[in-house]
Amino acid sequence: MNAVTSHSQNASTRDRSFSPSVGAPTEYVDKTRLIRRSLRCFIYGLIGAIPVVGITLAWQAIRLHRQVLRETGEACRLPKWWYFYWVAALAVSIVGDRLQGFLGALAAFWGFNGLHAVYLFQLASTRTGKVWNPARRYSYWGFGLACAGCFGLIALASIIATELAYRSGK
Repeated sequence: MNAVTSHSQNASTRDRSFSPSVGAPTEYVDKTRLIRRSLRCFIYGLIGAIPVVGITLAWQAIRLHRQVLRETGEACRLPKWWYFYWVAALAVSIVGDRLQGFLGALAAFWGFNGLHAVYLFQLASTRTGKVWNPARRYSYWGFGLACAGCFGLIALASIIATELAYRSGK
């Protein structure tokens, strides 16, 4: 191989982004597809934030967010405390409903969602993948909105169930 073909091969591979893998990068990551998935995740998460109506799109937004993270090389595992956080949020929402009515549950719900949004904003600004994604914040926002919709559905169902159990016990 002469110097001209070696230089042209290096120039053609220099403009590409590769997916992270162990060893030499072997897979090409299409940035257009990555940006479209991130924006689609945001749109699905926005619709998925509606608790009952958007549950299927919330699931799609969570799935797309994980795919975007996997393609960019970011860690896609949630911390272990994340699940306990949402169980605590559910418990506080039910207690808020018992003490202050529906507005108490709604205040607890939005308070915990606000804390979750701050956490996701911190993750989006500190984590970086091996592949640059200019629309990565949209993916994080879509994930956060989808989680809010899923939690809203669970909180709404549990509040209705506790209300029915309370009324049937009278």
